[in-house]
Amino acid sequence: MEKDIDLKGKYILIVGGGKAGLHAFKYCKKKKAKILIVDPDRNCILRHHIEYFLEPNEISEIDSIATSSESILIQGGLKTSFSMLNQFKFIYVFPTVPLHLAATFVVHYLTKLGKKVYPDKEMFSKIINKIPSDLILDVDKQKAIAILSYMPEGLECKKNCSSPIVCPVSGIEKSAPLFEIINSKISNLNGIVLESKQLEPGLGAIEGNSIYNLFEFIKNKNHIIIATASRCHGLLNTFRVGIDFLKIINQIAHLNLPR
Repeated sequence: MEKDIDLKGKYILIVGGGKAGLHAFKYCKKKKAKILIVDPDRNCILRHHIEYFLEPNEISEIDSIATSSESILIQGGLKTSFSMLNQFKFIYVFPTVPLHLAATFVVHYLTKLGKKVYPDKEMFSKIINKIPSDLILDVDKQKAIAILSYMPEGLECKKNCSSPIVCPVSGIEKSAPLFEIINSKISNLNGIVLESKQLEPGLGAIEGNSIYNLFEFIKNKNHIIIATASRCHGLLNTFRVGIDFLKIINQIAHLNLPR
């Protein structure tokens, strides 16, 4: 578990304003961080805990408001969350939504570069065959995504668990943190694992630098293996990358070329 983290005055992004987002918010507020929350629901749980609320048409004001505010809720979705990464340097990102947030950031980033992103089903099959079957909770071969976990299906984690070596619910002893196991299976295939660091029992976050480094890692790749994992749980996606010729042609058509 990470200890003695100084978040005072530093920017934090929480994606999702529900119960998990509230847990992250309380932790960051206690640490006197500057907190930005993004949620499509203007009446989400965190609406009643923040200083400022911004509707989609007010996002242009965020720079000036963030300077003097400790917490802002922005009404928006994943695209808005991605755009915040370009405006602020976040020390931590809390993915409190039920999807693979880092994978969605990959798609948004590559789309912005004029590329198209598709599930890489062939690569996904190779990766899944490398991962121990007892760690595979669920797979969607069409979308090339896997849910990985030490926790057997049908059991639920203990609330605010500190992720000890021996699971207090299943009794399973972890041979290694899940993020290390995944990394050992995909690193030789040029894959990347973002570690969800445990900041306190039941609360994990991704270091902002890991996400910014991720963009550098993927920008020139044709095949991408991306996972996010804690000691106990993880998500994995595989993508293949193509060129969005229509977008490039449209950009060229609007260039002010010399005549």
